Amino acid sequence: MVDVNVDFTLTPDVSYIADIKVETATRDHDALINRDLPDQHPISAITGLEEALRRADTFVFEQAVASDTWEIEHNLNKFPSVTIVDSAGTVYYPAVQYIDENNVIVTMNGATTGKAYLN
Repeated sequence: MVDVNVDFTLTPDVSYIADIKVETATRDHDALINRDLPDQHPISAITGLEEALRRADTFVFEQAVASDTWEIEHNLNKFPSVTIVDSAGTVYYPAVQYIDENNVIVTMNGATTGKAYLN
């Protein structure tokens, strides 16, 4: 709430002072106008949200040709957890080598096809 003092004259010999209160912000989201407009609250307006959402992403890599070494470029910009599931639905616990925040190498005990889930 902001106090605004206004001096004005209605007649040449009488002066008035008005004390006006102006609401400049609200904590009640329902009191906002134009809340239903498209892109009223873009993701970029919320500090850190884009980064948090990006880090919450899951990258799915499919190894269609049987191999004991899977080289995965995921571009998640982090060192994600890695879950390997073969084409039969069996979960594997292979060796995972983090090359950098965007690349991993998964080494299996034998040539395998399946998917890697990184998040």
